[in-house]
Amino acid sequence: MNILLITKLWTGLVPFFTKKENRAYGMPAFFNTLNILLSDDAIEKIYIILFVKSSKKQRKTLKKQIPNVPTCYEHKLKIYQFHYNRYREIILKFPLALLLALWIVTTKKIKLVYGHGTVGALAGLVSILTGVKNIRRVYGVSYLMKYIDKPKKMKFKEPLDYLTLTLPAEMLIITNDGSKGDALFSVLNKNKNKIKEFHFLINPVDKNIQKKIKKPAINIDENSQYISYISRIEKDKGQDKLIETLIILKERGIKIKTYIIGQISDEPFYNELINKINQHSLNEYVHIITGLPWEETMYILARSTITCVFYKTPNLSNVFLEALSLGVPIIAINTYNSLHIIPDDVFYKLPETAHQEPKIIADALQELLSNEQKRRTISIKAKIFAMQTLQTWQERAKLEKQWIHKTANQMTKGKLFGKSR
Repeated sequence: MNILLITKLWTGLVPFFTKKENRAYGMPAFFNTLNILLSDDAIEKIYIILFVKSSKKQRKTLKKQIPNVPTCYEHKLKIYQFHYNRYREIILKFPLALLLALWIVTTKKIKLVYGHGTVGALAGLVSILTGVKNIRRVYGVSYLMKYIDKPKKMKFKEPLDYLTLTLPAEMLIITNDGSKGDALFSVLNKNKNKIKEFHFLINPVDKNIQKKIKKPAINIDENSQYISYISRIEKDKGQDKLIETLIILKERGIKIKTYIIGQISDEPFYNELINKINQHSLNEYVHIITGLPWEETMYILARSTITCVFYKTPNLSNVFLEALSLGVPIIAINTYNSLHIIPDDVFYKLPETAHQEPKIIADALQELLSNEQKRRTISIKAKIFAMQTLQTWQERAKLEKQWIHKTANQMTKGKLFGKSR
């Protein structure tokens, strides 16, 4: 069978689509499912409409680089790209993307349309016009929670997200990142039955992660204590809060080796972090590392004395869950009460006021750095919780594949641009 996949080009997947690298630097929820679909003999071809964020300077180069996928998948992928710089450009290009999607569905024997993220709305529109079934996958809705009490406003402020969460579908899957995505779904779809199945899932972990991690080529001081902070480098991910905390600790005479690791998705913020590190003479022991693959990033995480998660959005991230499975002591801010489903004894929970008062973070770090027994207790309990409670990425990818096959094998109803098949 053939399927049509509609998605943005996620930052962590750029090397997969441009450099033939068969691995991800982020977005495992997307990559693991894509990988299992590409390895599925029952799927003959995957057509992808790819929305690529790029500046005018980058656009020409990226258009030439895409597609440059791993050689083993070249025969199975057909990629069409739409470039944009701002949200408005996506809106303007949506009609053309819809026409392309309709052409693909009606000429390429598409059995299922699989929409991802904001642009997943396109999958719902294609289904309405062709009758081909669609599944939509959303990777967290924390930025939409302000509309939970005013859903009508969302129609005009975030029209694509609104359509993604409300258009007819066989199934809608939302990642439980600690935000109340299930509550938002209920509010938006009150007294409607357009979406037949709804799943609100915590991300899995790799329970064999210790066998896959790889020592990075860069020099890491493994013989002394160090803090890690792993996330895309952008304002909402809170790396600036860690720098503020390290400045306080330095004033107390405490210098702790720190590795901030992640892809740069906000260049001005990255420069702001570098300037602050240099301005306060932290550069001797605070290092920002970009472009590390997942296996090497996990190596640094696994050996951390403490890892920190200070997102300004909900904090139930992939790194938080992977740190639990590795038994790395975590200090995290309970932003928007996003960590309420995680037991308090498997990490060091900070109140939301820590965003405004970095002294709270500094006190917690100082306490945990000096208390080896407390770190060991947290580590043991975290591992037990992760192993007993969380799925593996392979289990989740297989589950999504089962859902895709089940949906694709249902009879398609004839519509304006389609016919039963």
